[in-house]
Amino acid sequence: MSVTEALRHRGADVTLLERTTCGSGASRGNAGWITPSHALPLPAPGVVALALRWLPDPAGPLRLHPSLAMVPWSWSFWRHARPGPFRAGAQALQQFAATAVGDLLTLRERIAPFELHECGLIYAAATEDELHHVRAELETLREAGHAGHAERVELLDAAAARAHEPAFGTTGAPAGAIVMHGEAQVRPETLAAALRTALVERGVDVRERADVRGLWPVGSGWRAETSDGAVEAAAVVIAAGADAPAVARQAGLRLPLQAAKGYSATFARTPDAPRSPIYLHGAKIAISPYHDGVRVSGMLELGASGLSPSLDRIERFVRRAAAALPGWRPSDAGEPWAGAPPAAGRGCPRSGRSPRARACSSRWDTAPSASRSQPRPAASWRAASSTGPRCRRVSGRSVSTSADQRALLCLTSAASIV
Repeated sequence: MSVTEALRHRGADVTLLERTTCGSGASRGNAGWITPSHALPLPAPGVVALALRWLPDPAGPLRLHPSLAMVPWSWSFWRHARPGPFRAGAQALQQFAATAVGDLLTLRERIAPFELHECGLIYAAATEDELHHVRAELETLREAGHAGHAERVELLDAAAARAHEPAFGTTGAPAGAIVMHGEAQVRPETLAAALRTALVERGVDVRERADVRGLWPVGSGWRAETSDGAVEAAAVVIAAGADAPAVARQAGLRLPLQAAKGYSATFARTPDAPRSPIYLHGAKIAISPYHDGVRVSGMLELGASGLSPSLDRIERFVRRAAAALPGWRPSDAGEPWAGAPPAAGRGCPRSGRSPRARACSSRWDTAPSASRSQPRPAASWRAASSTGPRCRRVSGRSVSTSADQRALLCLTSAASIV
């Protein structure tokens, strides 16, 4: 929906095809963090060895479901978990994430209000070793060009961390914490609802429960066969989350993505709830306080099929979160959730124009200026950030507002980009 809104804002005629209902998938229960300081590639030096230590631990933050489909993805992950590719990926993500918070504020002014908090993100370390790793990541961010790095970082010892966040309580014993100022978080359900409202009000043809069953080039455009009938357009944007490979395959395209299933539990807010978003570095658990709730998110399950939440796994990481925050006790059992955003083996989201699509629909590959005859460079599923409304940059490369280039399809699968 973020892509659709950006396209419509630029004057394009857009039809949104949503397999289920807008905002009901990976956006409904995630942490909602807009955090440039967290924008680092998943494949990093040493992470493969760390993952092998996590896998046997029932309470660990990682699960892996091996399959033949995982082989090329795992190979790509291993190749990019080296210093050179990691540095390149970190620089790319930092470049794209640099203005993510500002872009989100601009988006909020343009559409209906949604819950957004500008706040400092607390990286809490339970041991000195964890604190050392957090500081190493900060140095990586600085080297990657993290905007305003020096002004945004606040180092806290154990006593200062407990004073800064009362939820750590008097018995909580973090070895220390680092506060990254200038970050933000949204209640993703409210953002998805605001985007859908804005799309309908601006005349976007939003078709929910329109499952795409076929996608192929027709002349200089494309035709999508859906459960709701056929639709033709000059160009197609596939923004279908973990379902993107299946949709792209119908057009003869290959997207090397895997579903990265995660879990959360959302609790009613109580007076002793955390005041700031907290990342428990060692446990890989995110805690997000909202106006009327607190969401605890954790686990990464690669290669999983199905979206049923595992109550046992949720209970395990919620217990770890509660142990780290003895000053807060959830008041209810919490609402469980599971979702599966996409993950690329190289650690950077895949976006850009497919060479095949460029050949099939060349009129969308030229600039709407006097230099129309000069084609834009082909992008073979370029790596780019998909943090919030920054996706407008990607869509902006694909769309001209010339009179003969207005019709465009956005294919989604309940996976707004947050």
